[in-house]
Amino acid sequence: MAMGIDPRRLGVLSLSGNVPNALHVLQERQQIRGAALCYGFMLDSESNKGVSAAAAQYRFVNPNATHVQLSPELALLVLRAGQDAFPGLNASIDDFVLNALQSNRDLELINFPAGVHAFDIQDDSARSQQLLGQVVSFLQRRLTAN
Repeated sequence: MAMGIDPRRLGVLSLSGNVPNALHVLQERQQIRGAALCYGFMLDSESNKGVSAAAAQYRFVNPNATHVQLSPELALLVLRAGQDAFPGLNASIDDFVLNALQSNRDLELINFPAGVHAFDIQDDSARSQQLLGQVVSFLQRRLTAN
């Protein structure tokens, strides 16, 4: 345990434009137990190329444009902001969630219908705080489970 970090209890919290990088890390580091992916671009699909277009426009890295191979033991939480105005973002989340369900993944989805992009820093409401608490609770459960 280097620096007091238990390598069997690693999780990822990723938001917005960092989600494509997190997906790459999750593919490369199969021992990670849980990941919370919040209002971020996921992967392009045959019907939606919004992630690649956004990566070019906003200059974020998209290392796994269309496919990612995640550990079957990885638990995922996806937080979707229903009023996110970035073109293609929610469509990429919807496609990712559908694929995860079709693959029978361990998945929790939080859909915040009134949420805008980065609602957690733009809206200090009780609902925003509740949702962030759910994200923290998810990671705590996944990282402390035996």
